[in-house]
Amino acid sequence: MINVIPLRIDDKVAVGLRVDLPDSPPLLLIVGRTGFVMCGFLNMDAAEKVNVTAAMVSGVKTFDD
Repeated sequence: MINVIPLRIDDKVAVGLRVDLPDSPPLLLIVGRTGFVMCGFLNMDAAEKVNVTAAMVSGVKTFDD
């Protein structure tokens, strides 16, 4: 299942995307105005090569984590 929800962060709103994967932790992505945060599925080397603002967090299963 794929869920897209608005996330309030301080006084701003970001978009949260959660993709439930079979036999795997979920894929989590939060997209803000100037960049994004993604779970451990993110390839940081690829993001840096295309000069994208990105951050990676590990061990998360929910947006609150």
